[in-house]
Amino acid sequence: MSTRSKKDIVDAIAEKNGVTKKAAGESLDMVLGAIGAELKDGHDVQLHGFGNFTVKHTEQRPGRNPRTGETITVRAKTKVSFKQAKALLED
Repeated sequence: MSTRSKKDIVDAIAEKNGVTKKAAGESLDMVLGAIGAELKDGHDVQLHGFGNFTVKHTEQRPGRNPRTGETITVRAKTKVSFKQAKALLED
């Protein structure tokens, strides 16, 4: 399995749909921008047949520095997780 870049995806969209690479790139940017904006606003995003992006908030908590053993405070964070749809893996 190899890694694909955004350029590879744009090229595939353009070729498959008979559009220019510029149009394919702009369309992909709009979709990714919309998904990013929803996640930034704290909303989960569900794409049927592809997967779910979920926003998870973690509270501040005590932790330990693995090098020194010193007790530290781990900051509160907001993370995005992705769970793929079963259909995405089926042939």
